[in-house]
Amino acid sequence: MTVPIWMVFFSLYGTGLSKDPNDPFYREHQQNYLEAIKAPEAWDRIYDVPKANQTVIAVIGQGMMSDHEDLRHNAIPGYNMIDKNTNTSDRDGTGTNVAGAAGAVTNNSIGIAGIAGTVKLMPIVYDATNDNTIAA
Repeated sequence: MTVPIWMVFFSLYGTGLSKDPNDPFYREHQQNYLEAIKAPEAWDRIYDVPKANQTVIAVIGQGMMSDHEDLRHNAIPGYNMIDKNTNTSDRDGTGTNVAGAAGAVTNNSIGIAGIAGTVKLMPIVYDATNDNTIAA
């Protein structure tokens, strides 16, 4: 089975957040880092753009907790390349952490603010043992 992975780029402008996200861990744990990569400026431009929620990020690794309260709104079905099925449950928490940083729902009063909190997250399991090392 071929798993489609795509990214939709757009240059439309939305109404923005207009203030800091209300996610509880934003101020204490994330604000400095997200400001360093200019995430708030990006949120101001695309937060309410309809096509922003059509962008798909593939979370490739050991799975993702798709029913996590801060991810479930953005999670879409993925694929398990090891077992050749759709069971993409997270095996050690790493995939869920990565998915949260990338695409946890922003401004929902839960957990963290995802960098791209309106994207769709597609878990792809490729390594059940975590024996492989990949660098990017």
